Amino acid sequence: MSTADISKIGYNVSSRGFANITGIGDFQGDILKIPPVIDGHKIYAVSEYAFSDNENLKLIILEEGIKAIHSGAFSFASGIKKVYLPSTLSLIGDCAFVDSPNITDIIFKRNKLITEIQRSTFGGISSLRNILLPMNLSVIGEYAFFKCTSLPEIKLPATMTRIEACAFLECTSLESINIPRGVRFIGESAFTGCENLVEIHVEEPEGWYANGKRIDYSIMNNPRSVAKLFTNAKSENITFKWIDQGELI
Repeated sequence: MSTADISKIGYNVSSRGFANITGIGDFQGDILKIPPVIDGHKIYAVSEYAFSDNENLKLIILEEGIKAIHSGAFSFASGIKKVYLPSTLSLIGDCAFVDSPNITDIIFKRNKLITEIQRSTFGGISSLRNILLPMNLSVIGEYAFFKCTSLPEIKLPATMTRIEACAFLECTSLESINIPRGVRFIGESAFTGCENLVEIHVEEPEGWYANGKRIDYSIMNNPRSVAKLFTNAKSENITFKWIDQGELI
């Protein structure tokens, strides 16, 4: 892999003096290391679809200082293998890396700012095997990891509150997952098609309902029973909610 002159990358400058990366420009390398400053301008974001359909980039490193990756920025980029994201990043738009099939590793460097993985952000990354999530993540959006067919495990942080519909749809290599105590909602088909998911450990098994019907504690306290319940929740459009028992009095 080779680096090249980053000043040849495409960018524009906002009225406030911040730079936004807009595309490959005349950049020739396959290692894209985006610094916090380019030609004297602080880099704020990677713009929408900036590197969509790119076949040459293999390694993406966003250095400290960059705040946002907008929708589709690295979508359908077949060459990318590894992605390193900074602690300063506060936004990743929907479909940012969707269908970039050869990414194996995505690492958030001790990120505490991102609270939501948006719709289809990492969907269709069929080679993804390792992802280190933001430390204060609260919501995993619809289709966020759908068809990440090589992902064997994922550790959800304790700050999680919602897993939206189809979030892990057809993650066929996923074998086990923990549902943190703070999760209050799991959308329909969140784990449908995860054919090897045999254990789902729910840290707060009491108080769960499926489409308004209470689920017995003995089911939610059994990781294998939960896995069977969640992975089969397909045609019935079942959503799962945790309800504080005090609210029912």
